[in-house]
Amino acid sequence: IYFILFNLYFIFIFQLFILFYFILFNLYFILNILLFILFYFILFNLYFILNILLFILFYFILFNLYFIFIFQLFILFYFILFYFILFYFILFICILYLYFYYLFYFILFYFILFYFILFNLYFISIFQLFILFYFI
Repeated sequence: IYFILFNLYFIFIFQLFILFYFILFNLYFILNILLFILFYFILFNLYFILNILLFILFYFILFNLYFIFIFQLFILFYFILFYFILFYFILFICILYLYFYYLFYFILFYFILFYFILFNLYFISIFQLFILFYFI
């Protein structure tokens, strides 16, 4: 009886001891794993967020330049249309109200102005594409 009791008591103490150390070791191990995971997750997360931000920034800049270029083409197109309409309107007025001599110089001046503006916008667009290409 005493042997059995002592044995049970010893087993119980030993079991508590194992249990206690197992819990401690387990907690320590879990804590280490959690810290490791947390640390690497934070690092990876920061790296991932940074990559996403750089990706967004890069594509936003590219898209922005592309959008500006498209918008510029749009403006250019409407600008050309407006100038053609204006040109024909002025031409009509010139034919009605001005002499041929003055009309000729006026048209010449207008064409020079018009082509200079077009060339300027075209040059800006080409320069922007050049910048975009080198930026990429």
